[in-house]
Amino acid sequence: MTKYVHISLWKPEDAAGIHNGGVEVFAGYLHRAVPEMELLSLPDHPDWRELYDAMLVDQQSSHLRDWQVAEIFCDWAVKERVVDENTVVVYDGFWGRGLQGKVARTISVVHGTYWGRWLRHIQAPWGELVPADFVAAQLDMWNDERTEIVCCSEQCIHELQWAGVDYTRATLIHHGIDMEVYRPYGEPRVFMQAATSVRKGSDIIDQIIHFEGCPPLEFMNEHSGIPESKARRLSEAIALVAPTRHEGNAYVLLEAMACGVPLITYATGLAANEMDERCGVIVDDMAPVNYLRKMLEFDRSLYSPREWVRENAGYEQFAREWKEYLNA
Repeated sequence: MTKYVHISLWKPEDAAGIHNGGVEVFAGYLHRAVPEMELLSLPDHPDWRELYDAMLVDQQSSHLRDWQVAEIFCDWAVKERVVDENTVVVYDGFWGRGLQGKVARTISVVHGTYWGRWLRHIQAPWGELVPADFVAAQLDMWNDERTEIVCCSEQCIHELQWAGVDYTRATLIHHGIDMEVYRPYGEPRVFMQAATSVRKGSDIIDQIIHFEGCPPLEFMNEHSGIPESKARRLSEAIALVAPTRHEGNAYVLLEAMACGVPLITYATGLAANEMDERCGVIVDDMAPVNYLRKMLEFDRSLYSPREWVRENAGYEQFAREWKEYLNA
């Protein structure tokens, strides 16, 4: 009998929602689409705390790299028969490294690549270290023909192509949003942003808000694990200002658009190739003053982002495509 498993560093319930990022949101939606899918994460390993602490140690020869911890986890999963020759494993990034040939199928979901992040950083550095061994660990795995590849945006497929991976093996399945939960509530009143790191553009936001004449620009905050609360908060936005430098397919952008909130964002991830004029303003200039100018000129009535989400990123489409892909 076929068993279905998803593996990532964290799953939705880990650490009371503290780690509720895009991969965890994806895992939750995938489990909803395929209820028999078991969600596994590092805390399922008996020595997970030691392994996690070893990942956090920096600049020491004794520490473990993320991809090495992933291999340790997968070795444990095979040894303990958590996964076996009848298991279909879907996993984030390199969290299935070493399972090729030991389980029925290994499916790597590309939420973004370290190679693509490195390329973008070379073009316009923002001070983030992109380790060469992380890049190599992903490419080595994706070049193994036993690894199936599912990308969440065309941009991710292009990054595989640029890296020399046989991108024709990749299947495109976009993320999907529950549009019953993420819907408009109330009236928009303020520009909003959700940048939690420099890669997401927090430094650009810091500059924008200090410009004279900048409209009110509030931080969304997380509302982790409470989608309805997050939707109500997003619905207060005139537009979501997202100067993110590198994305695969960011859930917060989809969530905002499902709430009827247009974007002012950089051309990366879905915005690089797949969003259209209904979604908002897509810029190719990361200068903070450019974002300010777009905010001052912004006319919300010109956009219909929820319509775009309904056509391209609804949960029903996501669930159907994944169930068909998995033969579940």
